[in-house]
Amino acid sequence: MNKLVLLDLDETVLDKSYQITDSCLPSFIDELQAEGVLVGIHSDTPLVRQIGYAKDLHCSGPLVTELGNAIAKSSQDPTILWEDGRLKAVFQKTILALIQSARNAYPFLNITLADVSEVRKMLSDSANQETKAWMICHSQRFYSLGFYVYDVINGTISFNASLLSALADIAEIHFVTQNAPEQPTPIMDVNHDYGICIMHDSSARKAKANEELFRLFPDTTIYMVGNSMSDFLDHPEIVQCAVGNASDELKKQSTFVAPWNL
Repeated sequence: MNKLVLLDLDETVLDKSYQITDSCLPSFIDELQAEGVLVGIHSDTPLVRQIGYAKDLHCSGPLVTELGNAIAKSSQDPTILWEDGRLKAVFQKTILALIQSARNAYPFLNITLADVSEVRKMLSDSANQETKAWMICHSQRFYSLGFYVYDVINGTISFNASLLSALADIAEIHFVTQNAPEQPTPIMDVNHDYGICIMHDSSARKAKANEELFRLFPDTTIYMVGNSMSDFLDHPEIVQCAVGNASDELKKQSTFVAPWNL
């Protein structure tokens, strides 16, 4: 029986600063893969960023992205093996409508559709003394929607909670009424600590990709390593694993629990 290990990223193999938690991880993954174990990633993180982390971690296995909505072959060959294609059109329409509404409602707001990390670096390097509000729409999400809302003065970034919440409400309205009236209410994650809103279709969850993974990797035991119940794949043939800092609920649902963080 073949083995496939899938790693969650945030607070599993990455810390809160998005750094690999242990410098020994890549060499450990090398050892596993030398023994024939395939190691991949299963995260809400967009594919472009997953590719970078997979290369840093030396993972050569599949990349399951945006809460189970697409599977790419590997970081070396990011061919999409499966996707929920209907969501691309839905979220493309939603983000365009959101941007237009935000411009009309908040003319002072600087809006861009771009790589968030690149724009954030540009803003951090800015010496402008005037406070400016920014909405940065994530250009690397295709099966979901994400945007950040910042206030920036002299290179210092702070979060505007009220504006973030207001824009999240507008995004939800456009998703429900304009693009997908037959769809249930979307999954909304408005995180004021990070200044970000992420919207998913109601069908999105990591377990959504289960059957496609079994189809693509027959005769394979799948192990899922994570830190929260969003990483619980809820399948009797998937071996659930929890890192040391995982939630108590996930630990109770897991076959293996690490005594420490990865």
